[in-house]
Amino acid sequence: MHTAAQRAEDRDSIQEIVHSWRDYTILLIGALATGLVVAFFALATDEAHRIFFRVFEANKAAPLLITPLAFAAIMWIVLRYFPGTAGSGVPQTIAAQHLQSNAARRYLLGPHILVMKIVLVMAAMLAGASVGREGPSVQIGAAVMLFFATIAHRHDKRTFIMAGAAAGFAAAFNTPIAGIAFFVEEIVREKSYKARLTMITVILAASIAAINLTGDYHYFGYIKTDITLNSSWLPVIVLGLICGVLGSGFNLAITKGRAALSRATNGFDKKKPLIFAAICGLALALICIASDGMAFGSGYEIGYGLLHGETPTAWWHPVAKIGATILSALSGVPGGTISPSLSIGVTIGGAAVPLFPDTPASVIMLLAMAGYFAGFTQSPFTAAVIALEITGKATAFLPLLAVALIAATISRIFFPAPIYHFLAEGIVDNIRKKKR
Repeated sequence: MHTAAQRAEDRDSIQEIVHSWRDYTILLIGALATGLVVAFFALATDEAHRIFFRVFEANKAAPLLITPLAFAAIMWIVLRYFPGTAGSGVPQTIAAQHLQSNAARRYLLGPHILVMKIVLVMAAMLAGASVGREGPSVQIGAAVMLFFATIAHRHDKRTFIMAGAAAGFAAAFNTPIAGIAFFVEEIVREKSYKARLTMITVILAASIAAINLTGDYHYFGYIKTDITLNSSWLPVIVLGLICGVLGSGFNLAITKGRAALSRATNGFDKKKPLIFAAICGLALALICIASDGMAFGSGYEIGYGLLHGETPTAWWHPVAKIGATILSALSGVPGGTISPSLSIGVTIGGAAVPLFPDTPASVIMLLAMAGYFAGFTQSPFTAAVIALEITGKATAFLPLLAVALIAATISRIFFPAPIYHFLAEGIVDNIRKKKR
């Protein structure tokens, strides 16, 4: 016979199991919803990208009017109504983990941010900004999972913010392994085994949902050329050094360079942010028109064309694409830097092809893609994994990891902190100052 205390304990255990299953069912639905929302976002931004290029092909001078006016209009909406949507989305998500109040988290990951991030990134792409959807997908994924965690009355919302962020990254590129790598290197630093397992489950569920909507594909197409460390050690070292310097240079330009520009102009960028955004948009339009449209958008077309030998290489490709991406980032319009950074890496490789006449061009470009991404983010494992997953080169992991490690190491010499965490600290500080 059970005592009354034992029966009460049994009832409590049953209730705990029921609540646990209910909560995890809601959260699994959230993971699937993340994948579907991010996949829809990918399709919508691709269409926005195509619409802009149709306008550009019809009138090559149109961006001189469209881009600056759109940048100013977008920044007016951002600054007046939705400041939490500004920029990439990755720093905002990292910052949300360190904020304890629900109000502060909603400021960065609320349902209104989820909707407007999608709308404003699409608007930036319609304007030809050199931005990608992957960084915003991180913020969108985190916002979706925070919404479902709130419904489930979960107290450990930070866990699901992190899981949603990595799930958004994985679903955006159709790369679940890269999502896990991104989660380990960028999002989480100290979590229990149970929490990590829960997050990985969410990442995989979101990836499955996204694949069912967009289909299974390699982002940059399958690269046929074989790559081994023994045959490519010289390009690995040289490109690692080059990409490390250029990646850290990009970070310096959008952080310390922006601060120096602000001092030199007596704070013009802060006093007149809409005019500053319009100037950035105009400069971007001039660069992109001079490059015959190559520097507009995420850079997918130039990256794909170079990797598959459909586009001739040129030394000025990385100059134009880096310049366009810096201007887009400085303007403050919502949009990511992950996809442009991959394309920049490919263009760097394209410019470096003449240095290695005995190595296939696609090998040089693939190594540079991983190297620049690592130099920019200082996340070498993610760089290697994403490069092999979006091109189907699973056998190339060691050379990709080697070039990424070299680039990340060099980058840290010039820019000691990972860029997303550096920016996240600034966001957290600003939010805390507003509370005082």
